[in-house]
Amino acid sequence: MFLPYAAVAVFAFTVKFNLLNVYTRHAEPPSPFVNIIFPTCKMCLESWCHLVDRRPCITRYWEHFNFTCYTCKKNHDGIKQHYTEGECKAACTDPDKMCICDFECYICVSKEWACWNNWTRCNYYPVEEPTCV
Repeated sequence: MFLPYAAVAVFAFTVKFNLLNVYTRHAEPPSPFVNIIFPTCKMCLESWCHLVDRRPCITRYWEHFNFTCYTCKKNHDGIKQHYTEGECKAACTDPDKMCICDFECYICVSKEWACWNNWTRCNYYPVEEPTCV
C-alpha cells in the first residue's frame, strides 16, 4: 500500500504531539497549594516544590507534619505573592497600596485592606537553606 508523503508527516506529528502531551500532563505539580507540608524530609526533598521550583525544605517541628516547602506565586484570591518584603515593595508602586506578610509570602494590597485582621501574621524562618537534610 502506498502512503503519500503528507500522510507520513501527519502521522509522525500526531505521535510526537501525543507523546509530548502525555509528558507535560504528568510534569505538572501534584498540588495547587502554595504551602506543601510533608511528614518526612525525604518526601519534601523529592517534591516538585523543592526539585523544580528550587524552594527550601524547612523543618517545622510538628508531631506528624515536620517539613514544609512553600512557593510564593499567586494566593487563592489571585494576588501575586513575593518572597521578600523588598521584592514586594519594588513591585508595589501604587501609593494607595502597601506590602504585608501573609504566612511566608508578601503581598501588595490596598491600604484599607492591610489591617492584620484580614491576614495571617508572617511565619519568619531564619534561613532559606534546606534544613532537613
